[in-house]
Amino acid sequence: MTDYEKVERLEEIKEQFEGLLEECRDIVRGTHEEDAARSYWIAHIECALSDDHGYLGGSVHPLQSTIEALGFPSCKVCGEQCEAKGDTLCIGCCVCPECGEDDCNGEPCAKCKEAQKEEGAS
Repeated sequence: MTDYEKVERLEEIKEQFEGLLEECRDIVRGTHEEDAARSYWIAHIECALSDDHGYLGGSVHPLQSTIEALGFPSCKVCGEQCEAKGDTLCIGCCVCPECGEDDCNGEPCAKCKEAQKEEGAS
């Protein structure tokens, strides 16, 4: 399973948990157990899934944090799901294609652009 597939699957599982939790809420709604369920196990599960809840406090590392930590953005140059430099480029795609200088966003660096201009002028 690739990292991308892992992230996709964890997102699917989180959505399933949220759906099941909503079903649990519906089942206990109006019963003598509703308040206890909402205050304890429903709150614990909700806090374990993400920080997007209405409770004071929360989990140190909810499932959403794991999803975000595993998720790598797609590179804007090569389109691959890979470890990115910044948020938009693979480490390999940051270099100048002409000279290999770093942080050139996959474009020729200033020196190489200048050299290309001079070659075109001659």
